[in-house]
This record gives sequence, C-alpha cells and structure tokens, in this order.
Amino acid sequence: MVKDSAIEYSTLPTTCSNDCFDILKRFLDPTITRCQEQFSILGLNTALRPIGWTEISLGGSAETTVDPKIVFRAALQGGYTKIILCHNHPSDAMKPSTADLEITQSLVKSGKLLDLIILDHIIVDSELENFYSFADNNLI
Repeated sequence: MVKDSAIEYSTLPTTCSNDCFDILKRFLDPTITRCQEQFSILGLNTALRPIGWTEISLGGSAETTVDPKIVFRAALQGGYTKIILCHNHPSDAMKPSTADLEITQSLVKSGKLLDLIILDHIIVDSELENFYSFADNNLI
C-alpha cells in the first residue's frame, strides 16, 4: 500500500524533530494509530522543506512490514532528496524495538547508495501526543 500526499512546503519549516512531528500529525489518523502500526515517510527537498508524505504500509497491532524497495521507489517518484521515517506504536511504547533499529540501519545504509539521506526516524504514540526521535537520541 502506498498513498502519497503533496505538501504545501513554503510555510512548513523542518529545523528539528518537533517540526517534523507537527507535520506528521497532520497526516496520521488516531483512529488507525490506536490499533494498527502504520509506516510512512516524510519527503524533503535539498533545502529541507517538506514536499510530500507517503504511507508505505499499514500492519497489525504489533508490527507492520517495511519493504525498502517500496520506501525508495516512493522517495524517487516523489523527488525526495532527504527522508524522515515515521511509524507509530499502538502500545505507546516509545523505546524502539530491535526490529525498529534494524530496519532503520538497513534503510540508512541503502539510502546512501541512492544518495537519499535518512535524517530521522520518528516513533509516535497512539494518540499522537508524544514521539521518540532516533536523531535526537544519536541513533542515526
């Protein structure tokens, strides 16, 4: 499943993880984030301005599948040069799982080969009130 949305980027700065979280909240639906994991990407241009949001997958209550080929196809089709990864934890656990850490490192490594830079991976809670940033915690 891939859903794309264009973003009016001239008025949306992305200078920190809080800015990205505020933008991501516009696209995530609490009726879904309360019960299903959803993985999406926020696409940025070279000036770090958001230019698109793409939902990559929608899973079950405890996991979703992230296929790197789908992530990078969406990024290339959207003209993204930098990417913010995002997914939610319906359980509200803010600590990344081992699987979260592994897929993030895999995507960071693969992105470098395509000159697509992963800037952060943000995990949000079920109510879209709190978040965890990999970049803020030196995991990217």
